[in-house]
Amino acid sequence: MSKPIFTSFVIALLLILPFASVASGDEQFGNAHRERIMNFEVETPRSFGYVIGDEIVHEARIAVKAPLLLVPDTIPQREKISDWLTVKKVEVRERDGNGGRAYTLRITYQIFHEPDQLEWLTIPERKLGFAGGGDALEAVIPAWSFTVMPFVPEGADEFAKDRPAMAVPTLWPLVRFATFTAIFLGLALTLFYRKWGRILFGYRGSFARAERDIRRMLRDGAWSETQEKEALKRLHRAFNETAERPFFAHQLPEFLGAFPWFRTEERAAKEFFNESERAFFGISGDRAPVSRQSILDTVRLLKRAERRRGR
Repeated sequence: MSKPIFTSFVIALLLILPFASVASGDEQFGNAHRERIMNFEVETPRSFGYVIGDEIVHEARIAVKAPLLLVPDTIPQREKISDWLTVKKVEVRERDGNGGRAYTLRITYQIFHEPDQLEWLTIPERKLGFAGGGDALEAVIPAWSFTVMPFVPEGADEFAKDRPAMAVPTLWPLVRFATFTAIFLGLALTLFYRKWGRILFGYRGSFARAERDIRRMLRDGAWSETQEKEALKRLHRAFNETAERPFFAHQLPEFLGAFPWFRTEERAAKEFFNESERAFFGISGDRAPVSRQSILDTVRLLKRAERRRGR
């Protein structure tokens, strides 16, 4: 019989077996001890379809009559049984039963074997000792066989060799397109704003903010010397904010050199500083009040010049 036919036959045979089984352990004791065992069952999983790294759990349930107790030294420990099998974990639960003691022993094995083809392996038997009242006995968890198969089935390389390479979809073209689009739109929006944004959205420079504040300041109440000085101070602050430092009248040529778009309003700026000096430092006879309209006209001229920077 050829190897593929034999393998198919074994797999088909295994598929008709139950996935788990519960075996009674009565045959593991002689007649002299059978009356001392109230219950002995071993539950095992399916016996086929395992690969390297899989875990297999066996659970033994044993109930013995008093005064018998499980001997601790006979409980399986975490250990390497062979080159292909280890005991990974052992759990023991016990409780009082009717006239005795009941134990549940759960053993987890792990496989470290990868055969070239389907192969039968056997977990060796386990002996549990019980003692008490001058008597002793052994309970045997029987050996258990199962099949393990290669992680990569035989012939997989030849099968893959005859198949065309599979195209793996990737998001890279979409990511690259989105990146280029974002960069292009960012540059376009920047250029648009530099050309038209200040006009469309309103440029809020130092003098534009000053003009807004002065209009609010002069909206209510009669024109007074206090309002006049507050409006002049606000316009002085606009010059300081533009120059980014305290700014004085004698520095006007330097200011116009740094900000040439204000040169068309040089006359208005000089008149403002002259009026401000008389308002704050002039003597009573020399002092002439600055009108509301004069301050508004000056700040609007400077705001208009400020907006030219964005054109």
